[in-house]
Amino acid sequence: MHPLHKATLAVASFWLLAGTAAADTSRTITAKAIWNCPATALFISTDPVIPALTVRTNEDVTLNNCKFTSTTAPAVLIETTGTVTCNSCTITSGRAPAIVVTTPPTAPSTAVATLIVDKSRVSGKGVLIDIHNVFPNGSRGGVNLSVKNSYLTGLNPNVSGQAQDRFISGTSPNALVISNNAISNTAGIYIDGLGAAMPGPLSITKNVVTNINSRLSNGANGYQPLRAALPVQFVQLGNLKSSHNQSMEISWNQITNQPGQSSVEDNINIYQSQGTATLPLRITNNFIRGAYPPDMNSGFYTGGGINTDGPYHALSPHSTAFVLIDGNHVVDTINYGISISAGHHNQITNNRVIGINRLPSGNISPAANLGMSIWIATLFTTSLEHPVLTSEELAVNAAITADFTNNTAAGNYVAWVRADGQPNTYWFQTCGAPGACDVNTDGGVPALTAGNAELTLWNNKRTTAGVSIGPNWQ
Repeated sequence: MHPLHKATLAVASFWLLAGTAAADTSRTITAKAIWNCPATALFISTDPVIPALTVRTNEDVTLNNCKFTSTTAPAVLIETTGTVTCNSCTITSGRAPAIVVTTPPTAPSTAVATLIVDKSRVSGKGVLIDIHNVFPNGSRGGVNLSVKNSYLTGLNPNVSGQAQDRFISGTSPNALVISNNAISNTAGIYIDGLGAAMPGPLSITKNVVTNINSRLSNGANGYQPLRAALPVQFVQLGNLKSSHNQSMEISWNQITNQPGQSSVEDNINIYQSQGTATLPLRITNNFIRGAYPPDMNSGFYTGGGINTDGPYHALSPHSTAFVLIDGNHVVDTINYGISISAGHHNQITNNRVIGINRLPSGNISPAANLGMSIWIATLFTTSLEHPVLTSEELAVNAAITADFTNNTAAGNYVAWVRADGQPNTYWFQTCGAPGACDVNTDGGVPALTAGNAELTLWNNKRTTAGVSIGPNWQ
């Protein structure tokens, strides 16, 4: 098939696909193209290697109303330094990523591939959008990714012991804008910045998110009880830094994890990532409800709401810093609501944290713990098996403790019940300045109706601010 340069040629070719859904109909684009696909056109690949669509051109490509599906290979593979736009597309994959975006093999480290997904449906059993653009011979540049006004759905792998994968998984993106989407049954967004500054903006906003999920399939359209795969999050940013003229924001998302239908660790985890003093990484005005251990009767659970995190060897230039957690509503995230566990110059302000922490049985979760905290969670500790810390461990602990500075919490309302039914609202092991953690409201044990009331409060706030969430179509 020759490259299709004009929309009229594209339509003429697509009509040949009507009624041929049983056969492979994969295509490759190697030049600038605008495809206007009729409703009957469906591009299919059952080949283990060849995608349903491959884009290998540095010119711009626009796909309108196109459908791509693949059983084994990625549904869409994009290698470009141009812009590929998917408008009203439907993309479905098996275990391989639904969409893979990279720059070409010969691209320099300054190259950028751009993908825009708008008003589309993307579903699959593996990663939905893969933007890992780092290879054994080094970086080939970055990826600009924009996903908006779309439906993103993870599917049960239906292979015993396997789990759904991420909605987005990538390294060192150039820019990331994820807005007004409906995201369901995926393992969320994972970005590893590899310690570099992100050149463009990061904006994850106004999405409706349901059931972050890493449960293992039972191979029969269900899931294995009491077991999850890797810890997953709605958003985890790792080793990512903001440049001094670009913003990083996670805001106005509605995130709901249902007990027995989800498996999330931290809903939002900022791991060894940084904003700047003038442009902090902003986590603002999100509504987060639910975070449950896979075994809901277990008293051990490390997950929760929003966490600044870091490894044992975190030192100041690489630790989590300049994160503003403001105006969020966090409900029933069991182990904790909001926590600063590592880093410096992080702020928790004007949030509402509610922990009724009931299971479907009506009992309080045995893992219910603490509403809000500032404490150093990454220190080496002694145990029966390890009764004495080594000199290296002591040195690391000293460095982490010295780095844990200027973290504050003010203007927050916290009502939280722990496993024994007693209130356990907030605890600040240390505070960045005298009095900087004093002005918070202890709400004690919340009413059983407090969770629904909190959603109403957030929706009223959102409406007043003129914020619409999720796609504007079905």
